[in-house]
Amino acid sequence: MQIVGTDFNQLANGDIRPLSWRLDMAFEKISDPDISWFTLDVSTLNGGDILGIDGDEVFLPWNYYEYTDYTERLIYQAVTRELDFPYSVVSAIADFQVNNYDKYFTPHSSSPIAEFILPKRPVRLLQGFSNTILPQFMGLTSGMPEVDRLGGTATFTAMDFLTWIYDMPIRNTIAMQNARTDEVLANIFEQFGLAPSQFDLATGRNVIPFLFFEREQTTAGDIIRPIMQAEMGMLWLDEQGIIRFRPRLELSEDPVYVFDSDNIVSLDTDGDDTIINHVIVNTNVREVQEYQTVYSKSLSDNTLNVVPAGGTYVMQANLQDPNLTIQTPTFGENSSVSWFTAALPDGTPVTSGVSVLSVELKTNTYDITFSNSNGFDVNISQLSLWGQPAKEISVEPTIYELRDQDSVDKYEDITYTIDNNFIQSVSQARSLGQTILNEYSEYADVITIEVKGNPALQLSDIVDVDYEEHAGLYRIIKIENKLQDSKFTQILKLRRYTSYDWFQLNVSTLNGSDVLAP
Repeated sequence: MQIVGTDFNQLANGDIRPLSWRLDMAFEKISDPDISWFTLDVSTLNGGDILGIDGDEVFLPWNYYEYTDYTERLIYQAVTRELDFPYSVVSAIADFQVNNYDKYFTPHSSSPIAEFILPKRPVRLLQGFSNTILPQFMGLTSGMPEVDRLGGTATFTAMDFLTWIYDMPIRNTIAMQNARTDEVLANIFEQFGLAPSQFDLATGRNVIPFLFFEREQTTAGDIIRPIMQAEMGMLWLDEQGIIRFRPRLELSEDPVYVFDSDNIVSLDTDGDDTIINHVIVNTNVREVQEYQTVYSKSLSDNTLNVVPAGGTYVMQANLQDPNLTIQTPTFGENSSVSWFTAALPDGTPVTSGVSVLSVELKTNTYDITFSNSNGFDVNISQLSLWGQPAKEISVEPTIYELRDQDSVDKYEDITYTIDNNFIQSVSQARSLGQTILNEYSEYADVITIEVKGNPALQLSDIVDVDYEEHAGLYRIIKIENKLQDSKFTQILKLRRYTSYDWFQLNVSTLNGSDVLAP
């Protein structure tokens, strides 16, 4: 829940609620002249350029632009946030409609901003009561507006910045050893130009012995979603535009708000037909080895590896396994390092003038650019590479299974299979499987309530429902906020929350009620 005072919550529950809202957009994407971003090798130490935080204010990519306030044109705004099971990744979508009586938001018109009405325009939505207004959404428009020429309106859809990142290819190859979830996430976010102040990542509990992704061939989402599944944590972009990550056991377990007959407008029982009582975890575990020879070849076909006089030649070595590192080869045979030799077309050894200009390690290949300063062509005759391969521990994928036999006897076997190479230990597989069984081996009370809305509530908050047979603690798994015609509508999807007594050595009893902790 966003931090608000008692007065704000009283207004949220009151009969008279003075609503306030705001829409900011940056169609032109003009930079704010008052904000100068810190740049390595350009900005000066203790100068005026900012790096993320200046005092108590957090500067985000959104703040880089000059925004225009379009609140007077705003007809309605709606923001929806939902948790993406089983990855614990939150997505946020915003829809808003503006008055377009003068075709101001119509593309290809005489509007002064017509040429800037394009996808990916920064947008900020805020909402609150009286003079206290809270951020609700920060993101980018997902396409062109839907223009109703007869009705004189324009409707926009926007996605939060994290959702955009999921579809972006990673910019730099990622090779990491013994990396925690937060370290991998930080690597990805920094690739997209985010400063450390723009994301808040708690220390992850899952440690991955080895991971490797080739740049431009993997999207950020291909990494983020399974790594969050393995972590059993939660990743989201909050209302202020800060990316946050929390491991599962650090998510709040204390109720932050109470719903009862005074503030519940309606309640529907959704039921929950999600039963999982048998979990199978598949993973290919790799471990980084000590330095060793990972490629060795005599290149007999001289026509394929010619370094021209005064020129360069790129050779690609195909590797059996991905490697954490490979030593840059040196000229001349050497049994304990990477090396290469060169020769004339007739086989006569060349002793000078050939060097390695650059190297690039990819998933299963190693590109070497050779340079030849001699006045004659040479051939790369031998190549030996010394590296740290990440080898699979077993030929077949590691399989770990858990069952809740009581649930199986009751509902029959309902299996959920997880294929995730970020789960690289038996303990992590057991933890993930046990967490799923704890929550899904029995039906849970899932309800949807329309309430007197409080814009401070957030996804995953624990709330106390005091309403007839549905009384108890619930976690918010979906939240929809809509403001239109001076009416604030908030619809919450809630799943009953159960707190567990975790099993403790020398404390808990065998076959007792305590459960294994995730």
